[in-house]
Amino acid sequence: MFLLSANGYGVGATKLLRTLYEHAVTLHYLSEHPDELDNFWDYSYVTEHKLLKPMLETFGSQAFEGSSIREADIEERFSSVKERFMITDCKKYGSKRLNHTWNKLDFVAMAKQAGTLGALIVPGYYGPLTQAHSHFASLASRLTLLENGGVSFNPDAQRKQSDTALITAHNVILQVLEIQNTQFEIQGLKGKLQVCFQDFIDIWKKPKAKP
Repeated sequence: MFLLSANGYGVGATKLLRTLYEHAVTLHYLSEHPDELDNFWDYSYVTEHKLLKPMLETFGSQAFEGSSIREADIEERFSSVKERFMITDCKKYGSKRLNHTWNKLDFVAMAKQAGTLGALIVPGYYGPLTQAHSHFASLASRLTLLENGGVSFNPDAQRKQSDTALITAHNVILQVLEIQNTQFEIQGLKGKLQVCFQDFIDIWKKPKAKP
């Protein structure tokens, strides 16, 4: 992200920011709810199973040839955890479906429980979302109007997006280190974090206007 931002590729940095932010929010949630660590781990078997069908459709019976992966093992692991991730699809008829994620909270609800990280949801999640998905907004952000009324690709560096991505990422990393210190009580880290938080303020504060 730093390399992209330093070279003016703010949109690329913004796309990476979303992944960083989601990982950080998940880390915070699990640190507060260690009883759900098994669900987080075991949902990987569901993800593995979701990938099975398209792999077979794309590569056929030779999909796992030469590897230690066995279709029967994937099915067995999925079956062993499936029921834990079933949620109500229709209250009226009592039908159920497999949840799309390991937690019954959606990501936004999870972020709202993440303290300071939750306050970063707009620059860390909603903003990057418009660039990560194929929205018109992501297309329009890379275009510029020409004097003759035409439209062209905008080759200019995205400095504003670069700054926003770096500021947000810097903040997220500090919050992650705070979680690490809370969980593991790393000797000397608390004092260094205080210095780092002050550095964050000093680095990103707006310069005073000249008299």
